[in-house]
This record gives sequence, C-alpha cells and structure tokens, in this order.
Amino acid sequence: MSGRSRAGGRSAMLYGALAACVFLLIGLTLAATRPGLVDYAPYLSFSPDRDGVKAIRALMERRGAETREWRLAPERLPEAEGQLFVTIAPSGMTAASAERLRAWAARGNDVVVFGPAYELLGDEVSTVYVDPDDASGEVNVFGPDGVALRTEPADVRGELRFVPASEDAVEWMGDGLGALAVKAATGEGSIAAALPAEWLRNDTILEKRHFELVWTLLDGSALAGRTVYFDEYHHGYAASPGIGQVYPAWLLAALAQAALGAAFWLWRRGKRFGPAYTPRAFRVRRGDETLLAVAGWHRRGRLTHEALDAAAARLRRALQTREGVPADAGATALADAAARALGGRLREPSSLRAALERWEAHRRANEAGAPRPAYGEKQWLADGAALAEALNLLEEDR
Repeated sequence: MSGRSRAGGRSAMLYGALAACVFLLIGLTLAATRPGLVDYAPYLSFSPDRDGVKAIRALMERRGAETREWRLAPERLPEAEGQLFVTIAPSGMTAASAERLRAWAARGNDVVVFGPAYELLGDEVSTVYVDPDDASGEVNVFGPDGVALRTEPADVRGELRFVPASEDAVEWMGDGLGALAVKAATGEGSIAAALPAEWLRNDTILEKRHFELVWTLLDGSALAGRTVYFDEYHHGYAASPGIGQVYPAWLLAALAQAALGAAFWLWRRGKRFGPAYTPRAFRVRRGDETLLAVAGWHRRGRLTHEALDAAAARLRRALQTREGVPADAGATALADAAARALGGRLREPSSLRAALERWEAHRRANEAGAPRPAYGEKQWLADGAALAEALNLLEEDR
C-alpha cells in the first residue's frame, strides 16, 4: 500500500508540474503577442489618448455636426459657406497658409485656432509675456460690446496673453493678466484665436469649466448641420489630393466624354477586346498528348467548330483506308460508307448522319465566309459521341 501511495503522489506531482508548465506557456504567449497601445501625437482629433481631442469631436457629432479630418493644404478647402475649420496647436503654419485660411474665412466661414498660432490674426493682435503665477484662475467671457457676461474657473498655465491692436479684433475671453481669446471679423466670416489649447485635451476638458469655455469658443449651440474640419495637415498627417481636387470638373467631364467616344469608335471599327486563341495547327504540342487533353483544350477555348472538323477528318481518313472514299467526300458519302463498313453495329445511325451534316454545313459556311450556324456545347458533346463510336468500331476491325 505504501508503494502505491508513493506512486500516486509522484503522479500527482507530475501532473501538477505539467499543468504549471502549460499555464506558464499560455501566459508567456499572451504577453508576447499582446498588441501594444499606439502612441499618438498630441492634439489629434482621432486620438483617444490623454493628450488627444477625440472627446470634443465625438460630442460635436452627437450634436449634429459633420466632422472630418483635413489632411490637405488650406487652399484645398471646399468653397462652400457656413463651415468651421478648427486647428489645435498647429506646427509649421506659414504666412502663406495663414493668408489662405483668412481668404477662406472671408468667403463666409469660421476659423478657430487653439494655441499660439496668432499668425492668422496678423497685425490685428500682439502678444505680451506675463508671470503665470499671477493668474487668478478665473476667466471672464465678454460679449460683443466688451461687457463681461460671466466668469468661469479655469486652469491657465501659459505665459502669453493677447493684446488687440485694431478695432476689428475684440477680446472674447481673458483674465486679469490679458486676453486669452480674441475674435475678429474677416469678410463674411470670422477668425478666432485662443491661447489655452490644453483645455481641449481628453484628460482636462472636464476639469473646472474648461468644457463650457471651449463650447463657447466653438459656438456649440450652432453646430447642428455644420461641417467641421479638424486640421491634421499641420500635425504632419498630410495627404496627396485626389484627381477630383487637382483638375477642374469641366476638364474631368471632357476627358470622360472623350473616353466614351473612343470606346464607341473602337467598337464601331470592330476591334477585338476578348481573348484570341491560336489554332492547334500553329502550336507546338506534346507527342504524347491524349484525347482528353485535346478535348479539354477545345472546350476551354470554346472551339466547338474546330473540334467537330477534327473528328470528321479522323473518320474520313479511317473510311479512306477501309472503304476507299475520296478525300473530298461529303457528309452523305461518309455516312453511307460508315453504314456499309459497320453494318448494324451502330446504335443510332441517324445520329452519325446528322452529326456529319452539321459538320458539312459548318464547313461550307466557313468556306463562303458566312456566319456559322449556332452550335452549342450540348450538341457538340452528342455529335462527338456519335463520331467517336463510329471511329472506335472502325479501329476495332483492323
């Protein structure tokens, strides 16, 4: 009994060690194959990271706005009216890009930039440096007449403040140190610049009253039905424009009509668009090619007329050797010679005669250059069986 107990204990330990190895192998496999998280750049509209801004974009879509990522140069923006372009902490914005955005806004659109990209406002604003430790943590929201509408708590860490330098630029938000957001009318549209881009981040937008301030800057109450473009071009996500944006619509329409006209002209000229099959007589074939290979070649190429002609030619050569029929014998002469040579051994003599008559009709049509009669695959198989039966019986009599 003690030996059995020791053997059972060793078996339990062995199974336990095996189970531990299996679980260890599964754990290592999962750890090695688990995909890592994507490290997105900050302030991307499609980034769910802490420093992304996907949350505000998702809220815009829920409120009825159509949001898109814009990865082309500013001059490619659509020329419709009532659209909104949002750029957050852009990098590398040139004076030429800023001028194109100003021209786009003047056609009846709005541009909002978050971060120190005040090139969009040009000479209408200037900036001053302040001590961020002196910030009160309270942001005033002003109306068009410059009267403070409300005060919201917010986190302002930057050391820059705006100073309006013209009558067209008005202070929209500010604290005791200066303006934090400035808005200026441009043609039929407007351009707004706000310094604290960090208010829009996924991890800070719900802190204090950041969301309410951002929603005011984006005019959230009027977003339903608007198209909002999030600038990804100045984040390094540039894309090449499609053909519809490179060439004008009238040129594309003209090219399409010319292509249709060329296709119609080629069709009228009778050009061939389908595959071309080379006759077997002009191809080098293997010497051990079987009848099944030849039949498959004819069937794949749908060369039923050529297959019928080849089968009739083999039957005529066999009847020449046995019955002495002439080389130019027609369907009637071949059918009569086969009947004399085979007697009553043919199961359906009428099928052989009908197959030879169809072969002769196709041959005459080909010699005259006329369209060949219709010849389907089902009929081809039946005629091939009748010709093969007669040829096999003739070869058995040798």
